[in-house]
Amino acid sequence: MKYSQTKPIVQESLNINVTEPEKIIIPSEMTRCGVLYVRSDMPSFQQTGVPALVVTEKKYGPKENPRIQNIYSMHFPGRYLDEYMNTEVYCPECGRQLVENGTLSCSLRHLPIGGTYTNLDIERRRLRCLNVKCRYNYTCPIDFKATDHLITVQLLCFTQDLLALHFSLKEVAHLTGLNQNTVKDIDRERLSSLYTVNGEGKVLKKPDSRAQFLAIDEFKLHNGHKYATVIIDLETGHILHLAHGRKKATVYEFIDRVGLDWMSSVKAVACDMNSDFEEAFRVRCPHLKIVYDYFHIVKNFNDKVVSEVRKDEQKRLIDEGRTEEAKALKKTKHILTSKRETLERKDKEA
Repeated sequence: MKYSQTKPIVQESLNINVTEPEKIIIPSEMTRCGVLYVRSDMPSFQQTGVPALVVTEKKYGPKENPRIQNIYSMHFPGRYLDEYMNTEVYCPECGRQLVENGTLSCSLRHLPIGGTYTNLDIERRRLRCLNVKCRYNYTCPIDFKATDHLITVQLLCFTQDLLALHFSLKEVAHLTGLNQNTVKDIDRERLSSLYTVNGEGKVLKKPDSRAQFLAIDEFKLHNGHKYATVIIDLETGHILHLAHGRKKATVYEFIDRVGLDWMSSVKAVACDMNSDFEEAFRVRCPHLKIVYDYFHIVKNFNDKVVSEVRKDEQKRLIDEGRTEEAKALKKTKHILTSKRETLERKDKEA
């Protein structure tokens, strides 16, 4: 059922301030159970009972021999003190008085306490018009609920702080108890508000500070038939440009956006063997030094030299009738191109 977002009419308000300490009443059953009662900075939330600890098992690793971890979650029951508590309100459509019409349940993930996740199980009032012919009904929105997420504003800020400290999505999801996709959405919203025009996520802002060294690379999108190009500040790691395609036009678009004056402070750009990127920078900014990054140099050597030598050697062994030795070389590309430390680590794990 959908509820009207039009606010009711208030004719008289009692102006109750629920944030005053003397207004908070701690039930005796809570004090007897050893519950720590602390301020939540959410004056519109009132706890109504003792929190319940829920323990669930989560399995990791292979199905045959999974690793089991206990996940602890604390559920705090409470009610939402809306702005119309103890106040007579009237229908904005017909003028009749509004009365309570049951409650609506909502569960919000809140700040974790140590290694225990917390949830607020909230009951909030529903209001309906006394006029039978008027179908107006209203449910007050929760003022401490984050937009588009079933979490509190406090947990949203905590998640954004962790992401700003360069924690990975997986680490933040583990610390907060949120789904990794939820953390990814929060990070996308955070980056959009910081680096895009009007926070809409469509057009990147011009960089606030100048960069001396840039890095450019392309990556695959979706099923691999489409590409996108990213340009970053090599010293800070900040993304300066992101666009579809991997042609010269992508580089030209970036240079036009930041301006030639901004590009004059750039000394060098690191790129792969993509000739389009190199040529585009040489045409517009001939003062730049083009540097091939170490990863692509090694990758190119492995693909063009090591792999070809392995194939030639395998073919030679087959021609000489040494089929068993040829089979031993068939799937050794990873062994030949890996570092010794990687091979030793994998042997130890095996």
